[in-house]
Amino acid sequence: MSQQPTFSIPLAPPDYPFTGRNPYSIQFVIFYDHILSAKSLSESLQKTLTHFYPVSGQLVFKHNRAYIQPCSEPTKLEVVEHSSDERIAIATLPSELAAYSLEVKAEADKPLARFCLHQYHNGSALVVNMAHCLVDGYSFFYFLSSWAKACRGETYRIPNHERDRLLSVSNNKDAGLDDRDFDTAFSQNTGLFIKGERQFPDIDAIAWESFPISHSSLTALKESCLPGKFSDNAVLCAYLWKQYSQRWHPEADPATVLTLNCAVDFRRIYRKVIPLNYFGNAIRGATCQLTLAEMYSLSLAEIAQRLNAMILGQRTTDIEQALASLEAYRETYGMEKMSHLHVSDPTAGLLVTNLSRIPLGELDFGKGQPISLVPLVPAARVALLLPNDGGVTVTVAHQ
Repeated sequence: MSQQPTFSIPLAPPDYPFTGRNPYSIQFVIFYDHILSAKSLSESLQKTLTHFYPVSGQLVFKHNRAYIQPCSEPTKLEVVEHSSDERIAIATLPSELAAYSLEVKAEADKPLARFCLHQYHNGSALVVNMAHCLVDGYSFFYFLSSWAKACRGETYRIPNHERDRLLSVSNNKDAGLDDRDFDTAFSQNTGLFIKGERQFPDIDAIAWESFPISHSSLTALKESCLPGKFSDNAVLCAYLWKQYSQRWHPEADPATVLTLNCAVDFRRIYRKVIPLNYFGNAIRGATCQLTLAEMYSLSLAEIAQRLNAMILGQRTTDIEQALASLEAYRETYGMEKMSHLHVSDPTAGLLVTNLSRIPLGELDFGKGQPISLVPLVPAARVALLLPNDGGVTVTVAHQ
């Protein structure tokens, strides 16, 4: 087993919201129609961890700050050998796959990542769960694709772990928060919501729905928004928001304010501070609010136009204000109150996470790409977009 380095990496402000009681994590089960080599995966995992060493870490809290330090137990690939009469069950709904779920919590002295390979006689299922304070969606799949490349004997880009770059920015910027209305200003600056302590239901207790949107269907949706030219992301978000806001609030007051949230990756926007190979969280919540009456009256194009501006309108000053606001929250409420931060409004929000650009070919561990990947997310009012033959698969966790 490779020797892991000694390290102590302070969490950066974008990492803070994913800590505390009932923390967020990112978890997927990845299905293959062939049998993966447990030995090759295990050996390549250890090789990859020498460069992605925070993955083998745990959180240590000191003086109202959190640090990623080496875990007391080594990180390894767990392997479950299923009986010869069991066939791999390819499912699309997370509630049908709850038995695969691995527990990972961003709490003191707990591992920040776990990996488990399920072996069947007709295929394999690889389960990966990583604490969200460790990775955002980009970093999660950056690690996975690098692991796959190592397994194939290929090189990969070495990650950057300088989280203190974002910490130094947050310490040198004014958050512009008014003590008289701290919470409201904080939400405006960060796209996060300060509510009661997070409570997540079990995965199998959530009502899930999954359906495909083909390339031709997506093209038709975009054509319905002409002459406007909007990104695929804006059109898909507008479509889902319009559909589910009406479905979830059929008898609500028309003046009810509804919220849509998207996580915007700011690596390219903020290249003056962090490189594209930055490993960690480099996301800021983007928020759009409309009343229920507007959701009925506005066209898909009008909603997409607002979302397009919201997603593409992120500036470096917005990023810096968000970083400073998160640091101000830590100083005001402490790390123990991070569990009161929500990535979307728990009663009137929808969070859309678009991972449809994930190249499935990069998750090839030597014998071919996966046939499907399913999120195991214990949170409601969430929609995830995943790649599917030129289109997307939408997986929705109902309220």
